[in-house]
Amino acid sequence: MALRSKAQLSPPRLGAFWKFAKEELAELKLEERFDRLDEMDTGHLQAVGPTDTSLLQRAQHSGRTLLTGDRELRGRCIEQGIKVLTCAKVLAYWQESA
Repeated sequence: MALRSKAQLSPPRLGAFWKFAKEELAELKLEERFDRLDEMDTGHLQAVGPTDTSLLQRAQHSGRTLLTGDRELRGRCIEQGIKVLTCAKVLAYWQESA
């Protein structure tokens, strides 16, 4: 719901965005990969848990931009010099181009 209120998209419009995003990602042939717990940075793991630790490590190692709606995760990205975009910002760009 926070995503909807920030981007001011109604459920049908938000649904159209996610449909578009899924199709674009499939066209790019992106695949999901999972990190092993025993390979995760212990400091990050203790502070933010396995999901965010995996996201931070993947973004850091790949040099790619992390997309998130999580304010705390965004802050950690900024602290560590990881490129980050908020979901609301991407939705705003998408709305401008539509």
